[in-house]
Amino acid sequence: MEENSNLEATLRDYLEIVAKRKTVFVVGFIIALIGSIAVIFLFVPLKYRATTEIMIGSPVTEVVDQQGTVYIRGKYDVAVAFELMRSDIIPEKISKTIEIEEKVLISPGEVKGMIAFIAASAQRTKNPYAHNLILISAIHTDTRKAYLVAKAAIKILFEETRKYRKRVIKEMYDALSSQLLEKHRQLEESERELTRYIIDNDIIAKGIEVGSDLKGGKPGVEVWRGPQINEKYLALKSQRLNEEQFLEEVKKNRQQDEVVTLSIISKKYGGLVDEKLRDELYEKERVLSKLLLTQSEMHPDAVEAKGEVDEAKKKISMELDRALQSLDRSSATLKREEEKLRTLIKEGLSDKMVEYSSLHRDVEVKQEIYNSVVKQVEELDTYEKLLSTGFLKVVRSPIMPRNPENPRSGSCTMAFFFSILCGIACVFLFEVLDISIRNVEDVEDIIGITMLAAIPSWEPKTENKDAKVKSAKRQDAGLVVARNPKSIMGEAFRTLRTNIKFVCVDKNIKSIVITSVGPKEGKSFISSNLALSIANSGEKVILIDADLRRPTIHKYFGIENQKGLSNLLIGDGSLDEFEAADSAFENLKIIPAGPIPPNPNEILGTRRMEEILEHLKGTCNIIIIDSPPLLTVSDALILAKKTDGVIFTFFTNKTAKKAGKRAVFLLKNAGINMLGGVLNYVKTSKGGYYYYYYSYEYYADKNDKKKS
Repeated sequence: MEENSNLEATLRDYLEIVAKRKTVFVVGFIIALIGSIAVIFLFVPLKYRATTEIMIGSPVTEVVDQQGTVYIRGKYDVAVAFELMRSDIIPEKISKTIEIEEKVLISPGEVKGMIAFIAASAQRTKNPYAHNLILISAIHTDTRKAYLVAKAAIKILFEETRKYRKRVIKEMYDALSSQLLEKHRQLEESERELTRYIIDNDIIAKGIEVGSDLKGGKPGVEVWRGPQINEKYLALKSQRLNEEQFLEEVKKNRQQDEVVTLSIISKKYGGLVDEKLRDELYEKERVLSKLLLTQSEMHPDAVEAKGEVDEAKKKISMELDRALQSLDRSSATLKREEEKLRTLIKEGLSDKMVEYSSLHRDVEVKQEIYNSVVKQVEELDTYEKLLSTGFLKVVRSPIMPRNPENPRSGSCTMAFFFSILCGIACVFLFEVLDISIRNVEDVEDIIGITMLAAIPSWEPKTENKDAKVKSAKRQDAGLVVARNPKSIMGEAFRTLRTNIKFVCVDKNIKSIVITSVGPKEGKSFISSNLALSIANSGEKVILIDADLRRPTIHKYFGIENQKGLSNLLIGDGSLDEFEAADSAFENLKIIPAGPIPPNPNEILGTRRMEEILEHLKGTCNIIIIDSPPLLTVSDALILAKKTDGVIFTFFTNKTAKKAGKRAVFLLKNAGINMLGGVLNYVKTSKGGYYYYYYSYEYYADKNDKKKS
C-alpha cells in the first residue's frame, strides 16, 4: 500500500508539472501537430497496392541411368519464381510490355522498386498447398501504374518460367541422348565380339554334362550337372562385374554429389539406404531458401537452418559410408563364390564354353542398359509434353486499387499522439532547463537551509470588510493574517511562527532579519504578516522597516513615513523620547524607514544601529527587521551581523538556485546565524499539501455562518 501511494504521488507530481507549464505544452503540441500534418500531406504520398496470387505447380520426376539420378525438383517451384523476380529480367520485360501494350512509360528500376513478393502462409490461407502460393504486389502512388505492373508481372512470370523449364528439359534430353548413343555403341561392339567368337571357335550352344558327383558323391546329395554349374558361374561373374562397375561409378559420383549417389544406390538396392534422409535434406534446403528470400545469411534463423542442412548432409555421408562398406563385402563374397565355381568348371567344362557364356551374358546386360536409357528418353519426351499444360494458375487476379494502403487518417492519428509526446517533452525540457527554485526540496537539498514554512500563492478575493487594515490594491495578499486569519495563508504564517519558536527554543533570540536574494520576492509581505501573527499570539512585537532604499512596510499598515529609523540613525532625537508608531493591531508597533538617506549602507553600519536594537529589546519580546535584498546591496549583511538571526525568503519559479546558494554562502561565511528559509508563492493543487487547508478554510467558514 505504501509503494502504491508513493507511485501515485510521483504521477501526481508529473501531472502538476504539466499543469504548471500548460502553455508550453499547448504551444509544443500545436507546433508538433501542424508540423506532422504538414509533413504527412506534403512529403508522404499515398501509396496503392495491386496484388495478384499465383499457384505454382511443383512436379517431381527423375531420370535414372548407370551414372546417376537427375531429379527435377525445387527448380520449378516457388524458389525459381523468386529467383526470376529478383533478377533484372522480369522488371525489364514488364517495363517493355507496359510501354508496348499500354503506352505507359515505367523504367525497369521503378518497376523493381514497386514489386514486392512473398510466399503465402499456409496458416493464413488454410490451404495444404500454400507453400506453392506466391503473392505478387505492385506498390505505387499511381493506382493505374500499380495495376499495370501487377498484371504484366503475371504474364512475364508465366513466360520466363516456361522458358526456364524448357531449357532445363533440353539440357537433360541432350545428356540422355548422348548416353543413349554411347550405350548403343557398346551393345553393338559386344554383339560383334560374340558373333566373331562363335564363328572362330565353331561353337554350338549346348549343355555339357559332368558325370562326377561334385559334392563328393554322397547318397542323398544333389548332383550338379555341367549346364547348371556354367549358368551359376556366369551369373555370379556377371553379378560381380556389375557390382564392381556400379561400385566404381558410385564412388566417382559421390565426389560430385552425395545426394545423387544416395538416390542411385536406393534405385538399385532399395533397402540398402534410407531414402528419407534425402527427403529431409530437400525439405531443409527448401526452408533455408525461403528464409534467405527475406533475411540475410547472418540472421539467427538462417544460421540455424543452414546448420540443419549441414547436419542432414552429414547423415547422408554416414549412410553412404555404411552402404559402400556393405557393397564391398557383397562384392568380395561374390568373388569367393565365383572362384569356387571356376575350380569346379575346370574339372568338367571346356574353357571355350565358359568364354562363350561370358560374352553372351555381357551382350544381355548391355541390351538391358540400352533398353533402360531408351525408356528414360521416352519418359522425358512425355514430360516435355506435359509442360505445355498449365503449371501456373492465377488464384487471384489484380484489380485497380481504390483505397491507399497508408491512409492519412491513421497517419494523422499517429501525428496527434506524437504531438502529445512532443508537448510533454517540451514541458519537461523547460523543467530541466529551469534554474529557479521550484519547491521545498530545492531549498533544503540545493540551497542547504532548513525550510520553516511555505507560503501558498495568492489569488485576488473579496476583502473582509471588518478587517482593521487600510491598504490600497496590492500585487500580493497584503495583511492576509488580519484580513482572513482562517485562510490557508493565515495558517502558513502560524506555521512559520511556530517553527521559529522551535528553532529559538534554546536560544535567546530577540531580533530577526528578514531578507531575500533579489527584489520583489516577498520579504516585506512575509515580515509584515509574520510580525502580525506573532503579535496575535500575545507577544509584543516591533516591526522595523530597515529597507532605507525602497521602504514598503508603512504602506501595508497605512501609516505615515515622515519620521522613522533613518531619523534615529542620524541622532534626530533621543531613544528614550522616541515612540514606535501604532499599527492599529494589539501588541504590534511599527518603526517605518523614515526619509530615504543618501548613504543607507553607512548609517546602518554605525554603532547607533546597535544601540537602537539594544534599547528596543527592552521594550518588546521580539524585533522583526525588514531589510533590503542581500545580493543587491550589502545592507542586509550589515544588519545580519547586528541581530540574532536571519530568515531567507525565496520566490517560487523566480529565485535562481545559484543566486540562493551564493547568498546563503555569504551569510554563513560571515558567521551569521541562519534560522531557516521561507518559500513564497507556492502553487497549490487538489491532492497537495495545502489542498486540505483549503478544505479546512471552507469548513471553518461554513461553521461560522451556521453560528451567526
